[in-house]
Amino acid sequence: MVGNITMLVQKYSGLFLEGMGYTLLLALITVTFGTVLGTLVALAKMGKFKVLSFLATAYIEIMRGTRCCSCICFISWCRRCCPGNRLNLPVYARPSY
Repeated sequence: MVGNITMLVQKYSGLFLEGMGYTLLLALITVTFGTVLGTLVALAKMGKFKVLSFLATAYIEIMRGTRCCSCICFISWCRRCCPGNRLNLPVYARPSY
């Protein structure tokens, strides 16, 4: 059993490292965009413009009341509606539509 695991690690170590690189890149991009978006929404909510403050509050309440899986499904559905908006992903990482 241990021999099989060692063989798999040796054989696919490049793919493991590549996958770890994509995971770290995705985490970095997500944290960056989340921080920027969160800061902008917080500033809009605390601002003096009533319309912008209302929109920021509505966005916060909608996102707070929506489960993460529902958000992912909605974003996936939006991507299907806009076929020109494709990521340049490797073949094995592309979603099947």
